[in-house]
Amino acid sequence: MPSPTDQISLNDAVAYTTEWRVKNPGSVTSFLVSIDDLQGIVDELGADYARIYLGYGSDGLEKIMIVGADSEQQDIILDMEHPVSPASGIYDFSNPCPPTCGDTTSPLATGIIPT
Repeated sequence: MPSPTDQISLNDAVAYTTEWRVKNPGSVTSFLVSIDDLQGIVDELGADYARIYLGYGSDGLEKIMIVGADSEQQDIILDMEHPVSPASGIYDFSNPCPPTCGDTTSPLATGIIPT
């Protein structure tokens, strides 16, 4: 369960995302990940944490890779003896925005807080 102390204000979130867009014009601004996919990592691997890695795919698009981590915060990587195996416990849930934007009106996407 998230801690209330980890929450930030809408003003802070808009400032953070606006700064990202200013420093990275034309770049991906967010990723959409299904809660079911995240829950699947917990259920399948018994993960206590999820670590999110950033990267670029062979298509040049930004990627996020999510891997479960144990109670010691160590990545749970399966089958390390076979690094080309897709049964790694590392997941690519990349739905980068843009181009796969579902909500283009959010204050976090626009930098505009409705009044």
